[in-house]
Amino acid sequence: MKEIYSKEGVVQTYLEGNIIKVIWDVLHNKEALYESCNAQLEIVQNQPIAVIIIDISHAKGTPPMEVQKWFGEVLFPGYKKSSHFKGLINILPSSAITKMGANHWKKTAESKQFGFLVFETDSMQNAEKLAKEIIESPD
Repeated sequence: MKEIYSKEGVVQTYLEGNIIKVIWDVLHNKEALYESCNAQLEIVQNQPIAVIIIDISHAKGTPPMEVQKWFGEVLFPGYKKSSHFKGLINILPSSAITKMGANHWKKTAESKQFGFLVFETDSMQNAEKLAKEIIESPD
């Protein structure tokens, strides 16, 4: 596992084969959101990344609306440009507020215009299993 972006107490972003894993502790830090997501986007556009696992199971807060709008205008269209990219897997949070934020970006990503799928699960172990199934499935 190779670290691609980290901010102490906020987020750790790793590359593992053709999967990016992002573990969020704080989702309302605008600077970290942009920096982590831009690091992910650069890798997705330059390497054969198939899946991004986003662990928000213990995260506090939700991304500001400005950032969520950027997801739909810049980040998700950027992922779509990669022919290798198949989808996002969210590891669901326990916080109701964080869950509402996740639902917003999930709806944005699922709007069919981006060409990838969004999944939800309850643990990293299940996310890793699901990622393997997604990667192995024919398009």
